[in-house]
Amino acid sequence: MNNLNNATKVEKPSYLDLKTVNKPKTLLTMIEYVKTILEKVSFSKYLFERELRKGLRLILPAEVEDFKVWCYEMFGKIHDVILNRYFQPAV
Repeated sequence: MNNLNNATKVEKPSYLDLKTVNKPKTLLTMIEYVKTILEKVSFSKYLFERELRKGLRLILPAEVEDFKVWCYEMFGKIHDVILNRYFQPAV
């Protein structure tokens, strides 16, 4: 009887296994992170400007032009004054 009880025991996964199950392994680049933050704070001009300023310090110099285009496409109508302070106006 004792052997039967031992045979029916199911091992529980370790704590580490539970943390990694069904979690995608995605890493955000810094520019993706900054874009996400700007989308979340775009409701406030103050927060938007503060996060834009911080974001420009975080992204790579080679990414600034693409970032500028994205900012004007996403927020040009509502935050054009702020964007013009930090970028030359988009053509």
